[in-house]
Amino acid sequence: MELYHHGIKGQKWGVRRYQNSDGSLTQEGIYRRRAINAAKTKKDVDRIWQAMSEEDKKRMGNDDPTSKEFLSLNEGEYVVKRILDKDGDIPVAWLDIMTTTKPGHLTVAVGTDPKYRDQGRASKLVKQGKDWFDKNAHKYNATYLGYGAYADNTASRKVAERAGFQYEADKSSNKWSVYGHNI
Repeated sequence: MELYHHGIKGQKWGVRRYQNSDGSLTQEGIYRRRAINAAKTKKDVDRIWQAMSEEDKKRMGNDDPTSKEFLSLNEGEYVVKRILDKDGDIPVAWLDIMTTTKPGHLTVAVGTDPKYRDQGRASKLVKQGKDWFDKNAHKYNATYLGYGAYADNTASRKVAERAGFQYEADKSSNKWSVYGHNI
């Protein structure tokens, strides 16, 4: 029996796409790791997403509120940290800390299954996310964590305030209430 291996077309031996020679990840490697990590919990987040109302989905910024998924796999590269809350084995709430186009800034996205609202789950996740940010922001050269809530969404605004985010009147509008946390 003979085994032949001819490699992969275009492959260059000894060239690492995702890792530097010192073992650290390249920028492409960092994005790839984020997408892989987000993909591991994507099914759980999508289950919560499907339970949310069309209005909630629009508020989360999804251009297609009938979508069956929160983030596409490629968008997962923007997720820096994901925290899930479960009731037994059932995922009921999630928090994503994501990169933004503004250097040094990260932002929060949080969602809760409507059946599990008003139980303090979002507040708990946002507090955990803020604590994680305080310990890990330096790894992402970040100094600011933002939290946006629709101005008429009193519950979401209270979540931000309970977690210690500061209201930012200069960034807010009649549609959005913006809260921030600086290191």
